Amino acid sequence: MLYNISFDICAGVITLIALYTMVFRRDPGRFSNRVFLLVIVMHFISVVFDIWSSVGNSYIPEHSIAERDFTNYVFLGVHTSEAAVFFLFLLVQLGTFPTMRKWQHALVWMPEILMILLPLALNPAFRCVFGYDEAGLYVHGPLMILLYVSADLYMVLCISFVVWKRDRMTKQQRKASLWLLLLSLIPMLVQSILVPHQLIEMFFQALGLCGYMLAVENVDESRNPVTKAWNRHALIRDFTYCLVNRTETAAVIVKISQIDALRIASESSSIFHGLRLQLAEWFEQAARPKSMKFYDCERGAYVILISGKNAADACDELCRSIEKRFEAPWRCEGREFRLSVQVSEIRFAESPASVQDLLYMIAQPFVHQTEGISHANRRELLSSFRPGSAESGRLPHELQDSLDRFLAGISDLTPAERNICDLYISGYGISEIPGKAFISMNTVKKHNKNIYRKLGVNSREELMLYVDLFFRCGREDELTRQSRFEQQ
Repeated sequence: MLYNISFDICAGVITLIALYTMVFRRDPGRFSNRVFLLVIVMHFISVVFDIWSSVGNSYIPEHSIAERDFTNYVFLGVHTSEAAVFFLFLLVQLGTFPTMRKWQHALVWMPEILMILLPLALNPAFRCVFGYDEAGLYVHGPLMILLYVSADLYMVLCISFVVWKRDRMTKQQRKASLWLLLLSLIPMLVQSILVPHQLIEMFFQALGLCGYMLAVENVDESRNPVTKAWNRHALIRDFTYCLVNRTETAAVIVKISQIDALRIASESSSIFHGLRLQLAEWFEQAARPKSMKFYDCERGAYVILISGKNAADACDELCRSIEKRFEAPWRCEGREFRLSVQVSEIRFAESPASVQDLLYMIAQPFVHQTEGISHANRRELLSSFRPGSAESGRLPHELQDSLDRFLAGISDLTPAERNICDLYISGYGISEIPGKAFISMNTVKKHNKNIYRKLGVNSREELMLYVDLFFRCGREDELTRQSRFEQQ
């Protein structure tokens, strides 16, 4: 009896590609991504031991019973458990896992224990899962069916869960999940019934895993490119899960004054970026408890999301810690800076408008009128924003000059560069520009260098600081007027 391992070799290559992509191109900080990485590692182990056991079972004289037993146990145990771990991945990805009770956890793992681990544990004594005939050939025992029934059961649970929770998944995620599960079920049936010695099952599952990986969150989508902290996209995702699961949720929103940020950016870009990294690092440390999570929402806005039964108490303690830290100066490159900040403590109830309210509260720029720490409540943050409420006369003279130089730099932009700049001013991110301007990402990056050089900024973050101040000072018409003048 000889097995054709060519499909398994191809599966191994595909799985290695998936492993590389998951480690280096997907977000390893997200727990659900780490669980999916575990699925891929298990699949690679299964492929390796499937090849090894197939060779051992095909060339009996060259391989001892102990070696063959070892390879068969590892392959069967790891491979049939993949579906259970993938079901765990779906529970974590869709935010259901943290809210499950102990008896629900036990129920989820019961088929794995009773139908996979227990039969394999009994096999050395009773040979009830697999064994060898008088000629030494590998044969299945009566309980082998339990292992594959358990794997099929978990895949049916996965399909049912995807259909049940489809409103929490993107269309791409739903399609990828169902295709992966179909590529696991159908080849398994074809191999067991029609071509038992071709080993096609692992190959098609590897293709399914590779395809599903396209729906797994990318590092660039969920992390701030400068500070590497979670970004606004990740905040929306996590906050939505808290609301859907009816978890008590609060948020502390901290905003650095845009006047301070722009003054520091005008003096030194290296100090500006150094302070951003310091701020992000400090907030990460402050949000160490498991119930807290920190997000860098750009433009000087930082959010710490707090969930759980004691969210209110944790929120109060965190605010006191933040106030104490910002009473002291920040040091960077041998210089000291005192930052004016706005601290807001927000409690949320389950409401469809809560996500929109949170985004609106974060988006409102903060320009200090009195130095130090100020506070704003929910009503104040949600109040209508009136451009010009901070008159330009209140800005320091050097910042007025910076705004004038920025406006003069816009007049130096080419029509193509101006088009890109207008999209940034409208709130579009770098990843959205190619689709809006009908150009490649390389062309966008080329234009960015010229735009930043002419405007005297070093990043989109600094560019948006200027734009927000124009709106805050009631001078946003000067930006659009300049655009209309150039078009004429």
